Amino acid sequence: MSQKEASTKSINVYVNEENKATICCPYCGYTATVSAEKLSTDKKILKTRCTCGKGFLVCLEFRKHYRKKVRLAGTMRNLRTRKVTDIVVRDLSGGGIGFTVLNQIVPEVGDVLDLDFTLDNANRSKISVQVSVRTVKERFIGSQFATQIIPRELGFYLMK
Repeated sequence: MSQKEASTKSINVYVNEENKATICCPYCGYTATVSAEKLSTDKKILKTRCTCGKGFLVCLEFRKHYRKKVRLAGTMRNLRTRKVTDIVVRDLSGGGIGFTVLNQIVPEVGDVLDLDFTLDNANRSKISVQVSVRTVKERFIGSQFATQIIPRELGFYLMK
């Protein structure tokens, strides 16, 4: 990578429900809303140039919810097998939880799980949620909340 490429600024932009993304130049602050309809729903990195003449990278994110990276200890109970195991919560969003199973008790796609963990906020809020397994990649599990309603403390935590 050249020195010029290494110094290029990069911004993350979320695509909304109308398939539009609002891009703000990290150099001058100029803002423009663009259509993302012709792009796939995978994360895309685009090179762009502002009207001020500066170039930068735009990372388009098609997720419905912001994903917060964390490292929180917890437990998982599989409702199908009744087995309980320790986990580490790796990311949280308004739609679900990504976590790593700490032993060989790995759930299957479609399993419903009870997760318990403690947030690293000032109150050390204890969170208990039920999730459905969406993806399994070795010991990393991607899940979505079983209900539309998430615990209030978790909602506040995600806003910070």
